[in-house]
Amino acid sequence: MSMPVEHDFVDARAAWTGANWSRQFTYADDAGSGINLTGWTISFIVYNAAGTSVLTLSSPSSGVTISNAAGGIFIVSMTAAQTTALGQGTFTYRLSMTDGTSVTVLAVGRFNCIGSS
Repeated sequence: MSMPVEHDFVDARAAWTGANWSRQFTYADDAGSGINLTGWTISFIVYNAAGTSVLTLSSPSSGVTISNAAGGIFIVSMTAAQTTALGQGTFTYRLSMTDGTSVTVLAVGRFNCIGSS
């Protein structure tokens, strides 16, 4: 099992409070070829400083859209209402996928929600 990537969504990659936010990801092998996501559920969970989940986005219809399953491509999206509810602050997140039996953590890191749009 490979270790999750550490990636921060801060500065230019941060979300703006009160604005929509989205990022496209590609789950790929070491050669850069997309890994098929058919049958997998993807989750993006945001945690506050106490480690409590404050926002959960998941496929297929709650903030994570698998746009090309065969190519390993998916999009994580937050609505303006969701970034407003988060408020300004530094959070952590975990991006993972499950087939109902096993869980693979793809990425972890800081997630900032800054200012207002």
